[in-house]
Amino acid sequence: MENTVYNDGKNKKAAGGIKIYAAIITLCFVSAATLLVYMLIDKAKKEGEAVAVDGDTVINTADYISAAQAAELVENEHELAYAKGYDKSRAELLDMIKDRMSGGDTTLSMLRELFPQYLIHNDTNGFVFGEILDLPKNSFKKGDFWMDTEAGELKYTGDKDIAIHKTIDVSKFQGKIDWDKVKADGVEYVFIRVGIRGYGSGALVEDEYFKENIEGAKKAGIKTGVYMFSEAINEEEAREEAKFVLERIKDYDIELPVVLDIEDIAGEEGRNEALSKEELTRVCRVFFDEVKKEGYNTMLYGNIKCLVTMVDLKELKDIDIWYAFYNDDIYIPYEVAGWQYASDGKVDGISGNCDLNIFFKEWD
Repeated sequence: MENTVYNDGKNKKAAGGIKIYAAIITLCFVSAATLLVYMLIDKAKKEGEAVAVDGDTVINTADYISAAQAAELVENEHELAYAKGYDKSRAELLDMIKDRMSGGDTTLSMLRELFPQYLIHNDTNGFVFGEILDLPKNSFKKGDFWMDTEAGELKYTGDKDIAIHKTIDVSKFQGKIDWDKVKADGVEYVFIRVGIRGYGSGALVEDEYFKENIEGAKKAGIKTGVYMFSEAINEEEAREEAKFVLERIKDYDIELPVVLDIEDIAGEEGRNEALSKEELTRVCRVFFDEVKKEGYNTMLYGNIKCLVTMVDLKELKDIDIWYAFYNDDIYIPYEVAGWQYASDGKVDGISGNCDLNIFFKEWD
């Protein structure tokens, strides 16, 4: 959707990854040293005591070491091993960073690889390391998706039991659309923008192509859902947005979900940016509850920033996720109903660019 932003930033935390490499190498050094030292401990006796061997031979315990001396040796070995490991891993990590950045990789992509235990995005003040929540996870693996540049589409080569649905979303920015050509190009699902709330004025405005788009898509036989670009800042406005959408779709057969689109406004300050995570989550909850009352399926649209920083997914775990991430690696670990992977796609019947999506879910 037109307001989604994905930027990169400068590397402020790469040094943290060095410790990961150092810890691994240190473990190898210390394991060997510790085993050797404690073999000596097992043979050592109290200082000054003689040890008889074969009844006659006497070995002075000065040839051995005490438990205290062994512990000191272990500590010294650990410090030495860590220093060696740190220096080695630091050099290897810096070489990797140089090679990756020379090859065009971004700082953000490297951080995501070095810290897989977080969901990372960059914000105005730097990188945000988000907690991965205890929510249902997807089964996708790295390499399951690849970009077919000739077709201009993302292809899936993983588990063949997962159904894939070619999907687009449209608004007034796509202009007049030939829906029969869109259908012939293999599009199965379409999400049509109903309207927006102005991020400055707060006014509700119907998308000027909404009626033409939904009637054209339905006539062409494409399964249809709708979305609302939200800037609601309280429960009252959330109900107002739900009512706005419900009034406009009541005369149409909507097979796909009603979507709430939550985004960060590029270069501008949106109305909902002043809300806390808890407040914005509550706004979403009220919208979805109002729509569900009328029997519609619901879905939240958002990018990594939205899903990590702006809303609390634990409180919306009954809501499907439509995930926006412009890449051929899905990255997010959660189950998602759909993935918007490009904003510059080409589809027959649409003269300009449009958003391209893969959807994994089917609705009754």
